[in-house]
Order: sequence, then C-alpha cells, then structure tokens
Amino acid sequence: MKKELIGRHAELEALQKRCFTQGFQMAVIYGQQGVGKTALINEFADSCHCNTIFYTASECTESRQLEQMGNAVLTALAPELPGVRCFERFDSIFDVLAKVSEKKRIIFVIDKYPYLAQCCRYMNSLIQKYADHEWKNTNLFLILCGSSEEYMIQEVIGSNAPLYGRSTVILKLRPFDYYETAAFVPKYTNAEKAAVYGLTRGIARDLAQIDPSLSLDENVRKKFCSESGCFSEETMKPVFREMCRQYIFRNVGTARVPVLVTDVAEYQSRFKLADGTIKQIELDLLGTVNSRIVLVGECKFKNEKFDKDELENFLDKIQYLPAGNPSLMLFSLSGFTAYVTEHAEGMTLVDIGKMYAG
Repeated sequence: MKKELIGRHAELEALQKRCFTQGFQMAVIYGQQGVGKTALINEFADSCHCNTIFYTASECTESRQLEQMGNAVLTALAPELPGVRCFERFDSIFDVLAKVSEKKRIIFVIDKYPYLAQCCRYMNSLIQKYADHEWKNTNLFLILCGSSEEYMIQEVIGSNAPLYGRSTVILKLRPFDYYETAAFVPKYTNAEKAAVYGLTRGIARDLAQIDPSLSLDENVRKKFCSESGCFSEETMKPVFREMCRQYIFRNVGTARVPVLVTDVAEYQSRFKLADGTIKQIELDLLGTVNSRIVLVGECKFKNEKFDKDELENFLDKIQYLPAGNPSLMLFSLSGFTAYVTEHAEGMTLVDIGKMYAG
C-alpha cells in the first residue's frame, strides 16, 4: 500500500499550481541526499493524473545516457515499443516530447540531473534552446532534480547559467525540523519525538525506516543501534539545542518569542575578573540582530527539572554579556522546579510540551 506523504505540502502545492497552469513549465528541485525529493515528485505526479516520464541519470557514458533516456520515454509513451526505436541524439528525444505535449500535459523528470549534465556538457544549453523555442508553446512540465546543491545553484539556477530565468518554480528541500519530524511518530511521547529527531536529524530517508507501530527502543534495536545509550543526555544536548533554536525561529515575533531575531548560535567567551582570574562563559543560545544581543537562552535535556542552581548559574553568566536588556528563555525537557517558576521573573519558560504544542 502506498504510504501517505508526510510534510512537504507547501512544496507539493507549488508544483500542482504550475501543473494546472497552461503552457510550458520547468521546476528545479534540489537538496541533500535522502531529503525526500523523489518522494515529493512521485506524490506530485500521482496527484496530477497525467503521463509522467521518469529518467534517473547515472555515472555512465553519453551513449548510455541517451539509450536509457530513450527507453524511459518510450516505456512511458509507447510501452509496446521500448528498445525498438533507437534515438541517435538527445534532440530527437526532445522533439518527441515537444510533439506529444502539444495538446496534453506531460511531466518529464530528470533525476540526478548533474550526472547527465556533467557527462553531456552541452545539456544545459540544449535544454535552454528547447525551453525558448520547441517547448515554449507546449504543455511539457520539465523537472530537473539533483542532490549536488553546488552544481544546481551555480550551473542551473545561477545568474550566469544558461538555464537562468527559465524555471517557473524552484524548490530547495531541507531536512524536516523537530516539529515536522514529530508527524512521523504521532503517538510517541514528546521526549521520544525529540529522540527520533536526534536519531534522524529530520532526513526523510531515515525517518522512513521508523515504524511508528513499534516502540522507540524496538526501532533503535532493529534499524539504528544496539543500545538505547545513543539517546544519552550528552548526545542529545546538541540536538535539543538545535530544537530550541528552531522553536525560536518558528515563533519569532509572536507571544511565544516576542522579539525579532535574525541569528541564534552558541556563545563562548573568556573574561578576566578583577582578581586576575579568567572566567569561561558558555551559553546555549545567543540571539542577535545586526550583532546586537537581543535574546539569551539555556537548554536542559535531562530527566530532572530545571532547578535553582541552574537558574542562578544562568543569571551569573548573563551579567558578563555586553547586552542591555535581552529577552531571557529557558528550555527544559522535564519542566521547571517551583523555585525556578517563582523566581524566573520576566523569563520565558518552555518545556517539551510547549515545544510540540500547535
């Protein structure tokens, strides 16, 4: 049974909108390996109910690329004829695509496009020619997809690239953030959802390995590692810090994060005290706007609540910062002690439940 697409709804809608717009369309989709580009394209093709030609390039010779692309086109358009007709040039294949898409929508996907373009150095220019002339008044929907971000940016959509300005939609797929990742395991506890994000870092290929009907421990043993220790406090701290950073950007300018922030990073510095000793300062989150500190935060991923000693340590550290009156945020997996709740005046306290709240 076909799996339901999780996430990527905005990207899917963008592709569908162009598909139902008359005329030639060209989409460029890129992002790191395993991020879910192919799954998105397959979902898009299924939703459009039109002929789709899917060609996946590989590291091979130009003649082999030509043969494989020709077979992909014939298999999709004339399944009774694959291998019967041999295309001598890519122009011949592109002419066929122009002819069959004159009156109906045809989706033509070239996956792993950098392999094709680097093998056939003229390919970008050839597609430019067809986009500007032979395909211009057709209903062909061309999709160029690749994992090499550097190549796709510089050679396909860059201002100096032959194909610059031809694409009608450009999509960069990024890994899912912690909140989006939770949709893959809706019945897990919030702590378990955080662990899944730590395990997969939001990579769709790895999330597909998670069976939501199994417990977290069962998934870990079967798919990833043999010990639940891979979710220790030490290994999860940087993951939780990244989740907190994402929470800030998801909610910036709202009641949850009532301050404008353009950058959030860790902070480390050394200060020389009056007695000559050196004090090392480390903070989990430092939010800035044009180098001006506007937000300071601390993150705790542990089974115990954020306590008095941790609050006092945080307050001691921030007094050394060259900042006027920054917003203060505390994040905690297990919540906060009564002392912290009472004495964290003016601070924003965020537990794991609030992080996953809609």
